[in-house]
Amino acid sequence: MHKLEIKNSSKIFRKNNKDFYALKDTSLQIKEGSFVSIIGPSGCGKSTLFNIIAGLIKPSTGEVLLDGKDIVGRNGYVGYMLQKDLLLPWRTIMHNVILGLEIKGISKKEAISQAAPLLERYGLGGFENHYPDELSGGMRQRAALLRTLLYDQDIILLDEPFGALDAQTRLLMQEWLLQIWVDFKKTILFITHDIDEAIFLSDDIYILTQRPGTIKEKVTVPLARPRNEQTLLSTEFIELKEHVLKQLKTEE
Repeated sequence: MHKLEIKNSSKIFRKNNKDFYALKDTSLQIKEGSFVSIIGPSGCGKSTLFNIIAGLIKPSTGEVLLDGKDIVGRNGYVGYMLQKDLLLPWRTIMHNVILGLEIKGISKKEAISQAAPLLERYGLGGFENHYPDELSGGMRQRAALLRTLLYDQDIILLDEPFGALDAQTRLLMQEWLLQIWVDFKKTILFITHDIDEAIFLSDDIYILTQRPGTIKEKVTVPLARPRNEQTLLSTEFIELKEHVLKQLKTEE
């Protein structure tokens, strides 16, 4: 059984008395503990797909199964982090990170005891009492991701979390994310427009067509783990990048 399965999902929106597809007959099968990226042209329905998986909107047709259980239109089953960190400016980094735990009803004292070692381990030690506007973009994204992880769902949806970062910070964050993924053994779905990022991070990449988005190809990434900067220079990486780029260029 797949951890997550999206079966023939479509989403039709109505505008100016006309129907249009944001997503059409899209199917994905996600293995437990895998890292899967979704890449495609702007406006092809990637975020719509995430909103369907998260239960924020219902598909017009199709199913979403988590461990074989139908979760269509039901939220709270996955962790979801957007490109913007959405940290609350009036709360310290620690109190931002524990927000999901507090929402679950865990006491502030217990939540802090759970979060403190994670902040120390993952590069936020010493910044617990800082406010978001005192931190760099990369540090804020770390805090936002730890908040999502502490919500403690098996599946994490990450919608272009590093899109606004500079290239050097972005690579550091990618390596940091892979360490988190290994440590927490989560199943991660990751939206990106960056081919290098998709290949570097992923076990599998789903390439979407132009709107109405549907799956054009599933690409399995054969690169050994762990990965580092040298991975980006390997022949296998470059050949795979050329293939993915070719598939995307036909969608322009």
